[in-house]
Amino acid sequence: MIASGIVSSIVDEGNRQFSALSVLALNSDWLEQALDENLLEIVTNAMNKKDYAAFAESANTMKGLAGNMNDAKVFAYIETATADILKRANQLTDAHKYEDAINIYQALKPLEDTTQSIANANLLWDKYEPIRVLQRLYTGKEFLDSVTARNKWGADSIVAAISGDGGIYFGTLTGEKAMAVTEGTLDGTTGITKLSFQSSLSTAGNPVIYMDAKSTERDHHYLAYEVRSGSMIKILDVEADQLMVDPNHVLVVDNPVGEGEGEIAYFEPDGNGQYQFTEIKVDYVDIEVKDLANYYGKKVRFTAFADTLQNGSALVTLSKTYNDSTAQWEKTYALVKGETDFNVYQNYTVIGMFNSYEDITDENGESIRVPVFQVEEVE
Repeated sequence: MIASGIVSSIVDEGNRQFSALSVLALNSDWLEQALDENLLEIVTNAMNKKDYAAFAESANTMKGLAGNMNDAKVFAYIETATADILKRANQLTDAHKYEDAINIYQALKPLEDTTQSIANANLLWDKYEPIRVLQRLYTGKEFLDSVTARNKWGADSIVAAISGDGGIYFGTLTGEKAMAVTEGTLDGTTGITKLSFQSSLSTAGNPVIYMDAKSTERDHHYLAYEVRSGSMIKILDVEADQLMVDPNHVLVVDNPVGEGEGEIAYFEPDGNGQYQFTEIKVDYVDIEVKDLANYYGKKVRFTAFADTLQNGSALVTLSKTYNDSTAQWEKTYALVKGETDFNVYQNYTVIGMFNSYEDITDENGESIRVPVFQVEEVE
């Protein structure tokens, strides 16, 4: 029977022989020792192979001999090994390897009531990967993208997901309660490349699902949906080359489609919290050309008259005063340089920076040092 490895047969025959020896008042120590050695080998082999199901099944069957073998080593081993297996399962749970842990708890069921351990592991697994709950709730859905957060908005675990048929889902898990889900629909948007939470976009601190999608017009298509009182509200929909979120709910958008096209534009929330174009980003100061010398190293815009040309650059007058003692007009100049070919006797509105000096020859044939203004843009 030991050679067959059928533990139930060994246990049945062992109890039969214990009973017969008892009736005949014969010593049974030899039988207990033989059973102990061989049964111990069976459960030890199962443990060495990490075959926890075989171990639990065999150990549970061996309990049928406990009444005749109270001091047997095999039962002490079973108790110690069971504790070790449970410890291993608990360690796997702590390491977020929930499937492996649950498989062990399931394997031990013949020997231990692990029902609660399995339930606890599944709950922790759901909170660690809440997309599992959405997949169970919507069995016919294929979820292409998802993002998870924890301990926010009053929930233990949060998930946002996009389904293949254009649905958008926001689910929260708190305690042992069922998942609360808010649903919405993407308006014809496809090709989501990035999904995240960006609650700084909400003026009320609500959850915001932020998406970067493919665009046929620009490098990106940015969308954001705010979760408000069980509904999904689209608060951002803009195609642009780039977008940055600045403090105080201001978006800096590079080359958006529509208003602000070709510029860096500001988008801000309106009264409903939905982001709209507000103005072009201006990174220069408007000045009078006569004040240019006061703005060294600063980006400015001014309008000036091209008096003469110097090697393709325009020489503009900063100031003009009459000297009574010499009976001559005295002028100060600036040299305006850029990619543009300037024409004489025309007004130009330019944006750029004065950041150097250059020696030129004035109308009197004298060498003078003038500020050089490097043009970035001509309006």
